[in-house]
Amino acid sequence: MDPNIIDKIELIVIDNDSKDNTKEVVSAFIDSGQAITYFKNESNIGLDGNITRAFEVANGKYVQVLGDDDYWIPGKLNDLIVMLAQVDAGVIYLKPYSFIDDNEQKEFITSNAYYLFKDGNQFLEKINIMSTFTSSNVFNKELVISQPDFVMNRFLGTDVNLLNWIFTAALAAKVNVLTKDYFIGSKADNNSGYKFFKVFGINFNLVLDYFKANGLNKYVADRINYVLTVYFFPKYLKNLNNDKWAYDDNKEEILAFLKKYRGGDQLNQIFLTNKGGLLTSSAVKSLIKSYHLLKAKSGLFFGLLSGKISKAVIK
Repeated sequence: MDPNIIDKIELIVIDNDSKDNTKEVVSAFIDSGQAITYFKNESNIGLDGNITRAFEVANGKYVQVLGDDDYWIPGKLNDLIVMLAQVDAGVIYLKPYSFIDDNEQKEFITSNAYYLFKDGNQFLEKINIMSTFTSSNVFNKELVISQPDFVMNRFLGTDVNLLNWIFTAALAAKVNVLTKDYFIGSKADNNSGYKFFKVFGINFNLVLDYFKANGLNKYVADRINYVLTVYFFPKYLKNLNNDKWAYDDNKEEILAFLKKYRGGDQLNQIFLTNKGGLLTSSAVKSLIKSYHLLKAKSGLFFGLLSGKISKAVIK
């Protein structure tokens, strides 16, 4: 990394009262000369509380909360810093690469291209449910806290309080960014033991309902729920239908959510009655994935044609 760029990065470690050797590991890096600011909470304040703590202590214009099981693809942090010198964005969505094996090595093609979204709703529709992926979303803290109605902990305790900042920044910004290259390595199917359906179904919709009254198009919220119920949740339905409720979720809450957002739809009956057959078959998964890939590419194409999206290159 360019030595001049290192000075532009503030690295903070928030230790949520962990019982492992986090403090010793971080101290060793600090002793070796690494510029790291270390905080240890007196008690475990939960996922939302810890992420909020990171937001509070960060001094930079842009903030990224990086999960402890995710990593930066070599060289791409440098590219992000160069990009941010070229564009004043609300949110920068960093394309993630999903890996299974911790020792997995892969070569990535670098184009240095990125897409500029001039419409916040179009950007939020594009990243869709991935707005919930903490490590991929870099947001403009200065823009967020400058909003007159901003409340830092509006959704504290939902495990999606971070969305408050991401949606605020995206809707207030003149431009948001989506990268074409992979920037982040993400461990597949790795979560923190929260109630999966409650967090990404019910709690996510608390955020969507608030922002629908504050600049978010209903269509975008509906598209997010469509992807949740048709593409995101199905792979967990096998556990659901065997009464092995994912991550200790409440059965009645899940069925109420699915009925609400798939109600009046033939697919609703599939979700509520499927016994691990149709929706868990590889053919259907491939079909659904292909549909969303096609929609994503066509949406980007027509956005470029309409002038709402532009393509740029890191120089």
